[in-house]
Amino acid sequence: MNPLCLVTFPDGVRWGRKEGLQLLTHIQDLTLRVTVKLFAFFREGRFIKEEQELPEGTTTGEVVDSLHIDREEVGVLLLNSRHCQFDHVLQEGDIYAIFPVIGGG
Repeated sequence: MNPLCLVTFPDGVRWGRKEGLQLLTHIQDLTLRVTVKLFAFFREGRFIKEEQELPEGTTTGEVVDSLHIDREEVGVLLLNSRHCQFDHVLQEGDIYAIFPVIGGG
């Protein structure tokens, strides 16, 4: 599957899937709302908590990628307060939390 990205259309910006410069899927009606929460330094230049409208079939990993967060920097993914992996498909009303790897001693 091609990566999820924001695509600019004459009537606004929406999610879509592209290959190179060609739009493969214009996603408009098949959307769901998900609350995304970022923690620690992931918040810098982004947000703390945001409701996002995403295409059906979007995975947790695609959200991480769309935020330009390196997957290697992700320590914990929680979906509705339960641990999940990058390949989990999001559902309407999910609450998705992304935590970085935390080191220390």
